[in-house]
Amino acid sequence: MKRCFVAVSSIVLLFLLGVYALGAGSFYSEYSGNYLILLPDSKTNKDLSSSLGGVVYTDSALTLKAADSSVAATGRYFSLSGKKYEIIVKGDKDGDGFVLYSDVSSAKNAFKSSLSSVRDMHIYDVNRDGKFTATDYVWMKAHI
Repeated sequence: MKRCFVAVSSIVLLFLLGVYALGAGSFYSEYSGNYLILLPDSKTNKDLSSSLGGVVYTDSALTLKAADSSVAATGRYFSLSGKKYEIIVKGDKDGDGFVLYSDVSSAKNAFKSSLSSVRDMHIYDVNRDGKFTATDYVWMKAHI
């Protein structure tokens, strides 16, 4: 019984450390087509611009620069060397830069229907394996 408790506790601790590493690790970014994909780590637009050397905008025409102190979020745009990317923060469906209950709720609803776009797949495929599965949903819930 004691060994079982230790084993389960160890697994839970490793899982929580993994979730923490996703949020507290170094700045992660990936370019995929016209998307710049980020992890939900509460980095600001200034952090993003400093790390990658581009500019964050709030509109697709790249006319309104995003506030430097705002959290980088899904639905903003990033310009780098004349190329435009839409920012996707993993798990952030509502565009506030955080994975909150509303995002997890929309992920739950997405199970009931097929994902309609590459954009949605990038948002909900939290573990970056190319599929939206229950594992992604669990990671989103754990991130809250």
